[in-house]
Amino acid sequence: MPDRTWTRSERFAEQLLAPLWWTETVSTLVELRVELSVEVGPHRVLSGLCRRMALHFAVASVEQPADIDGLALALTPSMSAAGP
Repeated sequence: MPDRTWTRSERFAEQLLAPLWWTETVSTLVELRVELSVEVGPHRVLSGLCRRMALHFAVASVEQPADIDGLALALTPSMSAAGP
């Protein structure tokens, strides 16, 4: 049987009505002992939700290309701590 072809409006409706599974996703990350969550994109909605659900998470947001360098610096061990 051939795959069903979806119209744009059907795909849009599916996106609006389908569950996000966000609670289950964060619960799994907690079980896996993930310590850092990085949200990429404008706004910080998912980061805020993550903070509310899992208080031990470190949460970083990358909203624009310039933010990537700052995140990389924050995640790189200090050269002075490593010694000469």
